[in-house]
Amino acid sequence: MILIFIIPIYILLNAYILHRIHKWLTACSERFHSKWFVVPYLTIYSLLALSLLFAFLLPASEFQVLVKRISNYWLGTFLYLLMFIAVADILRLILKQITGKIHEFFFCKAGYVFVGLLLTALICGISAYGILHSKHVKVTPYDITVEKSCAGHDSLKIVLAADLHLGYSVDDRQMQRMVKKINAQNADLVVFAGDVFDNEYEAVQNPDKIAKTLSTIQSTYGSYAVFGNHDVTERLLGGFSVTSKENEVRDPRFESFLKDADITLLDDKVTCIDNAFYLVAEKIFKNQETAQRTEKLSKNCSRT
Repeated sequence: MILIFIIPIYILLNAYILHRIHKWLTACSERFHSKWFVVPYLTIYSLLALSLLFAFLLPASEFQVLVKRISNYWLGTFLYLLMFIAVADILRLILKQITGKIHEFFFCKAGYVFVGLLLTALICGISAYGILHSKHVKVTPYDITVEKSCAGHDSLKIVLAADLHLGYSVDDRQMQRMVKKINAQNADLVVFAGDVFDNEYEAVQNPDKIAKTLSTIQSTYGSYAVFGNHDVTERLLGGFSVTSKENEVRDPRFESFLKDADITLLDDKVTCIDNAFYLVAEKIFKNQETAQRTEKLSKNCSRT
């Protein structure tokens, strides 16, 4: 139901952006008034803005994957456009109340053109930085003290990776960079804390190749994973689900992928590692049955 309200708002916001950009362009040059510019401008912008809808309606294919990838990049740029233009308009309202040289500069043609050029540079620069930065894998170390004894283990080195979102924007090359970073840590344990996929298995580019890459992760006790809220098959429109919770299903290929990647899936389970410590897959136990399984499993492990 939320889409009924969001779609009209999205259309109005795009109309607002279209108007403000065109007004700035015509201030730069009278040539931008020409139909030879206005028609292509409206067409290209409309295709980008509607790419979210096209990606949703198109049948599964390589072309649909391409459109979905474009729509993902567009959505980020759209948010920057909206934010910067809105802030600029708010500042203009404030500056109207201020007299002096600042007012004169920002309300003359040269000032208007300058502000537009500045915003264009900022939006393009931040968008480019975001695309490049998303490919960068960063390691953030944390030292955590656990006030418990663990026989034979004075310390453990655990690598936590979350929100891989394998799909339209994340491919094997990025996983290769991540695996290289993980293996450099000489970890005892590697855990993937949900959102391994991006809702649609079809979106995963070369899944066999990615699984093979992930299978090269090196650690003492192996790799484990849990599923998150994006590890279900559901149709998304601009990041919003258009299916009900009752219709959500998990593609069995998700689990097959993890097996091929030598990653053990813990679905609301607890496992004992090296007969010394437990790895719990959920924040809380969902039901009494899970608690009973945990109690039974604990009998086979030494207490920590």
